[in-house]
Amino acid sequence: MAMREGPREEGGLGSRAGTLRVLDTLLIPTDPRGIVLLCGFVVAAAFGAMALLNPPGDPIGWVYIVVAVIGYFFIQTRGLTTFLWLLVAAGGAAVALAGNPSGWVELALGLGLALVAITPLAPAYRMPPQHQRSASAVVAAQLSANGHTSAFLEDPPTRTSGKLEESEAPIATQAAGAVPSLRRLSIRSIGSLRLTAGNQDLTGDLEDHPVLAFLFMYLLARAVLGDRPARSALGDELTPGVTETSQKERLRKQLYALQKGVAPEVAALIHSNRTHVWLELDGVESDVAALSALCGRVRQHGFLINTQLAAEIGKTLSDAASREFLAGFEELENDVNEGRGTASQVVTQAREAIANQLADLVRALAEYQDAIGRPEAAIQHLQAMLEVLPTRQDLARLLVVAYLKTGQNARASEVRRQFALKQE
Repeated sequence: MAMREGPREEGGLGSRAGTLRVLDTLLIPTDPRGIVLLCGFVVAAAFGAMALLNPPGDPIGWVYIVVAVIGYFFIQTRGLTTFLWLLVAAGGAAVALAGNPSGWVELALGLGLALVAITPLAPAYRMPPQHQRSASAVVAAQLSANGHTSAFLEDPPTRTSGKLEESEAPIATQAAGAVPSLRRLSIRSIGSLRLTAGNQDLTGDLEDHPVLAFLFMYLLARAVLGDRPARSALGDELTPGVTETSQKERLRKQLYALQKGVAPEVAALIHSNRTHVWLELDGVESDVAALSALCGRVRQHGFLINTQLAAEIGKTLSDAASREFLAGFEELENDVNEGRGTASQVVTQAREAIANQLADLVRALAEYQDAIGRPEAAIQHLQAMLEVLPTRQDLARLLVVAYLKTGQNARASEVRRQFALKQE
């Protein structure tokens, strides 16, 4: 279970990178070296306990217990753990020279575990010095199959995927020469999420990492609402129920992976500073932005739209028919945080905002159809939108008018009763 969440770095108490929450709380290592040392410290604690409990009680037992406790908390350090096991080996040598043969066993175990302690972490469980990293090495070492990462990151004052801190190593493309220009990204989010750049579909590149996909969709929903989430709120969505420190550390890693482990066209959208994280969607083609722009043009046009706007509205409504914003997000949220956050509520609010924009377009189209003498053409759109937004009584009134003008008086009366409309 521990290995599923990826390796940890060297360090003392500060290296408690969250893998599984239980392991994180108990400070249990996930690398082979740390596991061997942990077993040794458990044996040392048990030996000390037996020494204290066996009459008349040997005070040396406290030494072994103290060694075990110190080693447990600093198990991923090399110098301290090596010293502790050499100390145990020295104690074994003293016991052996005093005439007790069991001391030789203690000496051998102490020396063996000192060799393990001084051994560096395997490459898969540590990061090379920062100046030696390349972009591909960073991504390969930090991304696991489910999008989790394991490298500790420091917060720069402002971080975007287009410009990292000057102290960081240049990415591979920069080191090789000119940075290639990014293709124009297209985002389709009404329905299932789809990301394309040119003729290439980038959706799978993101969906292969559920946590990263969850982060991107959540940020997209907040962008639809015109909001920039605080880092603390975003961290709580990722790992609810753990300490704030663990949330911040996990968020740093996932944001870095989102910036470095996906297609550059997608990564270029991610912006963050010390307090907030957001998507910068300027210059990106997206269906929600096109919808908002169309609603703005309809409002600017005034009382009645023209034929061109009516055609554009009809196409937009047809494309969005029976589709909701970020379809399937709830299942993804359940996979990432077991549905314990509030991300689904944010997505629901974004869906309502988009639905109200579509409702405004339906209203404009229905008024246009009524003005040109084709009220029946708007009935289907009005019915469908009222199923999504039953509180829009303005649409219900237009539906009543459409029914009356097409001779469907019984249905008009039924709509009046259903939506509690007064007789006009």
